[in-house]
Amino acid sequence: MASDPLPAAAAETLFRLISPRGKPALDSLDGPGWDAAVRCLSENRMAGWAYHRLKLLEPAAVPEPAMRALYRAFRANQLVNLVLLEEAKRVLPTLAARGLSPVPMKGIAFLERLYPDLGGRKMGDLDLLVNPREVPQAVAVLEALGYRAPPPPYPEEGGVDLELIEGTVVCRIDLNWQFVRRVKGNVRRRVPAAVWEAGRVTRRIAGADVMVLAPEDELLGLANHIVMHDEMARLPNIVDAALLLDAQPVDWARLNAQAALYGLERPLAVTLGLLADVLGMEVPGDARERWRSHRAALLRTPAGVFLDRGWVLEHRGVGGLTEAPRAGFLRNLARFWLRYTMMATLGDRVSFVLAQCAPTAPSVRRIFRVRRPWAVRAIQRLLGPPYLVAIAGMMLGVRLLGSVIRSRLDSLMGERTIGRGAAA
Repeated sequence: MASDPLPAAAAETLFRLISPRGKPALDSLDGPGWDAAVRCLSENRMAGWAYHRLKLLEPAAVPEPAMRALYRAFRANQLVNLVLLEEAKRVLPTLAARGLSPVPMKGIAFLERLYPDLGGRKMGDLDLLVNPREVPQAVAVLEALGYRAPPPPYPEEGGVDLELIEGTVVCRIDLNWQFVRRVKGNVRRRVPAAVWEAGRVTRRIAGADVMVLAPEDELLGLANHIVMHDEMARLPNIVDAALLLDAQPVDWARLNAQAALYGLERPLAVTLGLLADVLGMEVPGDARERWRSHRAALLRTPAGVFLDRGWVLEHRGVGGLTEAPRAGFLRNLARFWLRYTMMATLGDRVSFVLAQCAPTAPSVRRIFRVRRPWAVRAIQRLLGPPYLVAIAGMMLGVRLLGSVIRSRLDSLMGERTIGRGAAA
């Protein structure tokens, strides 16, 4: 059954609602409109933040069922965040006592500082950035606290996920030692840890004074994360960036210089452009100019399809919030998953397989547990041809499967639309 579409004015209301200083016209939503709005907010992990905003605006203008649904999400966020904050109170001082200096990032760095209510933002784990030299010791300390970590060796760049399970409570720590992660379509640069360590400032987090990144570096970290996760797959990070800019001044000259140093000019332009387009925030004029070219390029890619489905770009007339003729919600959703999500997942797997076709010597030693140079060279030569044949077959099969499924979907939806017209 197709979902009730939201009119353009209602879509604009939701954007103004999640914007830190937006003034939404709540009367543009009726009862069914609020049901669709709650669903959209929940799917985009914005329900808790929307509840906080509505409490400050006009809670009486919202139907009681919608307000209750938003409150449930808000309360669930509170409970999860309280558990993670308590764990941060145990982890951060313990690491500091061992002479380590982890830098809290994202949720744990922003929750108490930027969000007035703990239920306004959902945290999934604790993100900590450490100096690469401190990784083995940090993992050992966390294991002593009960966390489970995958066996070494660890990748040269990226991070490692650690898990603590006590009864029904699960806490995760994402331990990163690379500030700039690989970003699609962006230059990847190795930046020494001393660069981001130099600008750190002291903040009060989880009851302790800890060092966090400078505001400019925090914004660049968010930009890197946003683009790394398919542009707008993480709408909460856009709200994080908006609140960060709203809460404290940013040195724009330093921001641009650091972006050039990290190779994050494009992610920064995309993030600032989305802040202006989606949340109506003021950004420098040169950032808007750079965003125009990136925006036009994005709309020609699969990411552009996602951006529309995620109610971001061109949100006044397309996507899951508004229903185009003969393109219902289910059809849009099915096409999105078939053309974008499934292909992106398969693309990740293909990229992994391609990497194995010409593996580096360190990866061969790590994966196959060999040390002798002649064995490493032999494995490198043997891996290529079989994988290339497998990749060609897989890509052909995926293309044929996608064509069959899409044609079947189009025919089914066309029959459904004709049936509705005849019934009318």
